[in-house]
Amino acid sequence: MGTNLENYSLLLDAFHFSYTSSDLWYYIGKPAVSDRYLLYVSVMRLQMTALLEAILPILSEKRVPFRMARNPRVHYNLNIGKYGWNKVGKVITLYARTEQEAVELANILLPVTQHYSGPRINKSIQLGPALFTYLDKYPYAERHKTTLLFKGAGILFKGSRHWINISSRRFIGKHYLVIKTIRKSVKGNIYKAISFINGRIKWCIIKEGRLNMVDDLFGRTIRDRLLWQKTIHDDLKHIKQIPTVWDFFDDYGDSYLVMRYVRGGTLTDKIRAIYQRNVWGALPPDQQTQLLDFYIEVLEIVDKIHQEGYIHRDIKDGNLIVLPNGKPYLLDFELAYSAIKELPHPPFRMSANGYTAPEQLENIIPSAREDIYSMGALLFYLLTGISPKVLSIDTMDAARARMKDSGLDTILIDIVLLCVNKDPFNRPSIDQLISAVTICKTGKQTLKLRR
Repeated sequence: MGTNLENYSLLLDAFHFSYTSSDLWYYIGKPAVSDRYLLYVSVMRLQMTALLEAILPILSEKRVPFRMARNPRVHYNLNIGKYGWNKVGKVITLYARTEQEAVELANILLPVTQHYSGPRINKSIQLGPALFTYLDKYPYAERHKTTLLFKGAGILFKGSRHWINISSRRFIGKHYLVIKTIRKSVKGNIYKAISFINGRIKWCIIKEGRLNMVDDLFGRTIRDRLLWQKTIHDDLKHIKQIPTVWDFFDDYGDSYLVMRYVRGGTLTDKIRAIYQRNVWGALPPDQQTQLLDFYIEVLEIVDKIHQEGYIHRDIKDGNLIVLPNGKPYLLDFELAYSAIKELPHPPFRMSANGYTAPEQLENIIPSAREDIYSMGALLFYLLTGISPKVLSIDTMDAARARMKDSGLDTILIDIVLLCVNKDPFNRPSIDQLISAVTICKTGKQTLKLRR
């Protein structure tokens, strides 16, 4: 039936299942009152059709009640944690009615699902690459860290209890001691750590990519994104305002990108502190100048990246650090694109946010104009302290009025609106932006941007 079904009910119909549905699930059969004997199948979207074709005949023969994700969109959202961490990976849930049935079904499904895989399921026992079972049913498992033997209906299983080793251990790999979790995420955390390599102790940042997270319809996962990010950092290592990558490795199936640690605070925190009770027009002139200087320096970093043939594609306040000297430091090249190498193909995608150019969501070849849109959204944020998400909601007139109410000069308002123009070819160049913002700092109001 192909690999990109719009709705998984097509396969249920093909195998003559009767089912009911909700927003997220198709329900087949009536689950038992007890949920003690649960099996889960975790799988990436690209593999879903083939997996269903392999297991649906078995489930039909055994008449096992189960539920499954309705379509690829729900499938993806489950696996990235949109519906909660406790649902990640639970694309298919099998409701065995007895312990013996659970064990027999697991024995049948293990070889059939051996060549499929998906994200790990929290607080579960991993029986195979795609097959999991409910942990709380087996108290013996609580006393084991890496492996577990449990007996069901006279049969011994061997499973892995991955989640203790991954989420609570202090060491990652052979050389890194975790000191602090900077940001928690279903797809992988970001850690501040100490590295111990060749007898030297150094601070570092570790970006984690959990097994099979953020899969796309080409079979790529977060691991591919981190590897691509390493390639970019290696190419751009001469640019001092972006992180230096030290290491990449896999551990317990997860992937880790290790970068040099730099001291500084997030731009998000700085802007929140500035605009607690202020608007642009009420800020002291020297603070206005500092913000415009910061913006110009970000433009200069982006210009260097463009000159090397790369497009960042994820410029936003959350990816900018303010160093102790007030200078910017640009992070997170996971979505970047090489116009020279025409890689990755296709470009990695992201969910829409206020910084994302409309064309970026349409699977077209990326251009530097995407970054110009993001820089317009960033300027809006720096000048107002308001999330640029409103720019995708407001009309141009409403956005102009919103900025005018903040006390912005007409020229600054015009710059923002030119950058976030829905037509990429109506956006200014970086040189024009630098020139325009530099003139704004002098108080002149006569500049007109020509495209």
